[in-house]
Amino acid sequence: MSSARVADRARITEIEGEIAEIGGEIESLSERLSHLRLSVQALRSEKANIQERLSSYDDPASILPAEIVSEIFVHVLPAYPICPPLAGKSSPTQLTHICRQWREIAMSTPLLWRAIRIPFLHDESRASDLVFFVETWLRRSGSCPLSIDI
Repeated sequence: MSSARVADRARITEIEGEIAEIGGEIESLSERLSHLRLSVQALRSEKANIQERLSSYDDPASILPAEIVSEIFVHVLPAYPICPPLAGKSSPTQLTHICRQWREIAMSTPLLWRAIRIPFLHDESRASDLVFFVETWLRRSGSCPLSIDI
């Protein structure tokens, strides 16, 4: 064989070795990246948990026991037996729209629902809506004595 062919074959062998080495480095880096991705996911999850804990202190009412929040809610409404409005300011329904925690507390506080003013309907097509609304309100009142204004 000529010396040029031997040199070419040696160069090919050298290049194949370099390619194999580079392939091994790429595989090693891919494995490291996979481990780092898992670490990043774990750190993001840990960060989210810590942020959630921190945000729980944003609302002072969220650290109060539900019984105290419930009592505060009762004092937001007109004094019993005066009936609160069905919706809007001074209505128990208003308290259910603030946040999930307040909704749960309001829905489980029968004293908020013990008084109701049932409006006279001029439009009978809305009667079924009113019946549903009143039934829901009365169900939420539990076993409390009722004040009903018609």
